[in-house]
Amino acid sequence: MNVISCSRTSTKDGFSAIETVVEISKDARTKDVSDSVRLTFQFQREKVHTDSNEHERNPSPSTSTSLERKQNCPTHITYDIYYSKDHGEKKRLVSVEVFAQNDFPSIEDAAPMDESEMQGEGIEKNPEEMPVTPSSDEKSNGDKYAADADPENIEEFLAASGLDFLAENALFFLMTFPFYEHEWDVFGFLLDCVFGGNDDSDEYEDMSDSEDGD
Repeated sequence: MNVISCSRTSTKDGFSAIETVVEISKDARTKDVSDSVRLTFQFQREKVHTDSNEHERNPSPSTSTSLERKQNCPTHITYDIYYSKDHGEKKRLVSVEVFAQNDFPSIEDAAPMDESEMQGEGIEKNPEEMPVTPSSDEKSNGDKYAADADPENIEEFLAASGLDFLAENALFFLMTFPFYEHEWDVFGFLLDCVFGGNDDSDEYEDMSDSEDGD
């Protein structure tokens, strides 16, 4: 297993990104692999500027006001892990998304997004329309997150790579790679969404049962 590429980017305005490719070369343990299995890790953190008209109203803000606005911007974080076999299609294994109230974790406990927040004008369409600013809702001041792991793709990855893990334990393996920022509890958010009692967690229980019976 080798890291074949790793790039890290950060800017003064709060943007950061990490992209890494890890290769598992073909050996006696891999299955139906001609060359290698690759893992691609993609992390991105950026500030969500919701005051796009502020400069029109106040074209020459003071230095302190400008700095405060930059520091207090909501933050959008994504972390995705993919696998591919023999340089083929990349398939997503893990996806985590965080909409933070600020550029640091909220004092109040973060909470998973509900269906209404994830559909329609949700994650895919426009991050600026997500609930990243305080409202009158007493539970709205905490950060929001959504996360998912694809059990079928994880099973495929484990079979191809020859790694002897239960499917649910593969999440712990994948999240040990240090290719994301740890300020927010990205791993905890993933575990909560996958094993926190939602319907999707049954898929992992079913997979564990089938593997134990083999």
